[in-house]
Amino acid sequence: MSIQASENKSTLTQLLFDKAYSVFFWSYERGTLPYDIMCLTILMFIFLSPANFFHDKPSSDNKLKEVKESIHWIHNTEENSVLSINSKLLPINQDESSLKQSIQEQLEKFLEKSIVISNVEPVADENGKKISYLVWVKER
Repeated sequence: MSIQASENKSTLTQLLFDKAYSVFFWSYERGTLPYDIMCLTILMFIFLSPANFFHDKPSSDNKLKEVKESIHWIHNTEENSVLSINSKLLPINQDESSLKQSIQEQLEKFLEKSIVISNVEPVADENGKKISYLVWVKER
């Protein structure tokens, strides 16, 4: 290998190292083309990466908050209470007994105590789609 080729190789290596150093330590001035390209690259990464890219799992606190926002007290007495539970909290296409069991599980998590369900009535919108259930419960 000639001396000229060796000098070109070391110059190219030094140039690549300088560029990598400048990018890594963000040493470009605002308004320069490399600065704008780096900002654009970051923005593209933020907005174009898929939602599951970071394998982010919602915490149980978020699920508990969602449950609490989807269950509402309608009437509360010592003997009998009526609650409304959003149908989004329940699996779809269930028979009556499994639906009652799912509702009981959700309400026991919400109330943090054991209950007995005495009656369940669906609440439908104008299209006939079940949007929630009215549930009569008693404490065990």
